[in-house]
Amino acid sequence: AYAKTVTIDNGGRICIPAKLLEKAGITKESVFVGKGTYFQIWNPETHEEYNEFLLERIIADTEAEIAENNKRNEYREKGYFLDIKNTLGA
Repeated sequence: AYAKTVTIDNGGRICIPAKLLEKAGITKESVFVGKGTYFQIWNPETHEEYNEFLLERIIADTEAEIAENNKRNEYREKGYFLDIKNTLGA
């Protein structure tokens, strides 16, 4: 694991061990990402690449959901299944 507890100095700075900076590919600049009770520090290029991956996944999932809904509506219009609403206990 590459997680490490660090302390804050009197100037409000955190000292990150060189080994962790090297592993994360962080040199001059970094991106801080808030995660509730903790935060992540990323190499800016890696963070951008990861965000692009997430966006592509969201788009693909959305497109798949739209295709599924379209197919369901097509089958509904053709009468391939019936929508039955349960009103018992309502």
